[in-house]
Amino acid sequence: MAEKIQMSVNYRRNNDAKAAQYTHWYAEVNSAETLTNDGLVDHIRHHNCAVGVEAIKAVIAKLGECIPELVAQGQPVRIDGLGTFYATIVNKKGGATEAQMKDKQFVPSSIIEGVHLRFRPEGTDVNNLTSKSYLEGKVSPASEFCITSTEKRTVNGKERTFAKFVTLEDFRNPADNPNP
Repeated sequence: MAEKIQMSVNYRRNNDAKAAQYTHWYAEVNSAETLTNDGLVDHIRHHNCAVGVEAIKAVIAKLGECIPELVAQGQPVRIDGLGTFYATIVNKKGGATEAQMKDKQFVPSSIIEGVHLRFRPEGTDVNNLTSKSYLEGKVSPASEFCITSTEKRTVNGKERTFAKFVTLEDFRNPADNPNP
């Protein structure tokens, strides 16, 4: 089996006093800034890719164009090792009556509230992105921070929320933390 990928994990306390799990702590992914196409291209290039940067960029750009187009035409698109992109429709409450359906003036938009581009991760035994087996086979969680509080501050005229991150070690031993 390939070496597991280390995933940074933060912990956040449930501060909703109405919740049954009030004061319980929950793990969440310590997400970095979203990777752009250029960042993804650079990452792919460093995996001993046999094609050049321009070819990788071209393929990613075409995927960005073609997947939504095909899905909008009702054609799900499966990318091996990743998953399937497909469309779903959100109907307006109540749908349409039989009389409305038989009316020559009927148009789909009269009952469609929205159309969504969806993604279903691949679910094979080897690469099951949909369950805890992904954790067991591919990912090794590593503790990063406890989010101990949030505070609201005004930045450039807008109210923003900032979280206070404390290492798990400092959370466990607050006396050792010079910046509580």
